[in-house]
Amino acid sequence: MKQQIQTGPSREGLRLFAACIMLLDHTGVAFFPHALWLRCAGRLAFPIFAFFLAGGFGHTASRRRYLLRLLLFALLSELPFDRMNGDTWTDWSRQNVLWTLALGLCAMTCVGRAPRETGWQSLLWLFGAAGCCLTAELLHTDYGAFGVLLCLLFYCTIGQRGRFWLCGGIFLLLCFGLEFVPLPGTFLPLEAFGVLAFPLLSAYRGRRWRRRPLGKHGFYWFYPLHMLILGLLS
Repeated sequence: MKQQIQTGPSREGLRLFAACIMLLDHTGVAFFPHALWLRCAGRLAFPIFAFFLAGGFGHTASRRRYLLRLLLFALLSELPFDRMNGDTWTDWSRQNVLWTLALGLCAMTCVGRAPRETGWQSLLWLFGAAGCCLTAELLHTDYGAFGVLLCLLFYCTIGQRGRFWLCGGIFLLLCFGLEFVPLPGTFLPLEAFGVLAFPLLSAYRGRRWRRRPLGKHGFYWFYPLHMLILGLLS
């Protein structure tokens, strides 16, 4: 039997692309705050990371370790995140995106458990998912409840192409419905540019590289380290 050749973008290639455009976005934050095109390009990164978070949730050997890893790097990233976005090392008005992804992981756990329960217990798990969205808003994490909801949307549509495009439509509705601030002179909210990542994600068929270009946890370390360097140089 001939082995089926996988086509389309690879997981590592998409994650590298997301890391590069995130670096581009953060370079704009640190040095070129008025270059809106850098911010628009950077909106493609979060949907890609949220997509692979949902995929990793279903394949990880230990969801607890997955969550602990996200929380650890969220803590390590907080000071560099604050320094990159301002002139101080501590700013409680906004938290980095890894907190959002950690809450997204918790929300997926709640939604996954709800169908296994009956009656009020099932509702409690759904309320738990809603609580994750509320927590993201109260803590002012990057992307907030919108980011947690996007993780849930990918979790509910992963591997289902028809529903995947429905997810893209819901993504746009959320961008406009949550009343994000539009770009100057337009009606388009900045976050809406993230929909451009959906064609790339739709073409993904599970292909992987034989070797990980940044190692097992390279993408996690990249997040705080690049913000630390940008924060120190800005």
